[in-house]
Amino acid sequence: MKERWPLVIVSASSGFGWGAIVLFLLNPRQRELFGGGFVFAPVIGVLAGLVAARFKDADVFAMAFVSLATLYLTAALYGLGSGIVQRFLYPPHVVPVFTTALLLPYGMTIGGFVLWMWPLAYLNHRFAGRFA
Repeated sequence: MKERWPLVIVSASSGFGWGAIVLFLLNPRQRELFGGGFVFAPVIGVLAGLVAARFKDADVFAMAFVSLATLYLTAALYGLGSGIVQRFLYPPHVVPVFTTALLLPYGMTIGGFVLWMWPLAYLNHRFAGRFA
C-alpha cells in the first residue's frame, strides 16, 4: 500500500481540480443543485486514478476509450454525490438522488463540454498512470 500513496495523492488532487472545474462551469442555480458533489470529488478522483493505474500501459485508442468511459462514470458519481448531499439539505421529494446522477453526464454531453473534457481526461489518466 505504501507504494500507492503517490497515486492516491495525485488522484485526490486531480479530483479536487475536476470538482473545481465543475463548480466554475455551472451557473448559480446549477451550482446549488450540483455543488454538494464537490465534497466527494477527491474520493471520485482516487477511484478514477485506480482505473488509470490499471490501464497505464494501454495504447492510445484503449486509453482514449477508458478516459471517456471514466469521464462519464465520474460525472455520474459526482452527480450521485450531489444528490446525496441534497438529500440532507432538502426534503427528499425536491431532488431525487439518482436523477442528479444522470443529469450531470447528460448536461456534459448536450452542453458540448465533453469535447474538451475528454482530451483533458485522457491527459489526466496518462499523468496519474505515471504514479502507479
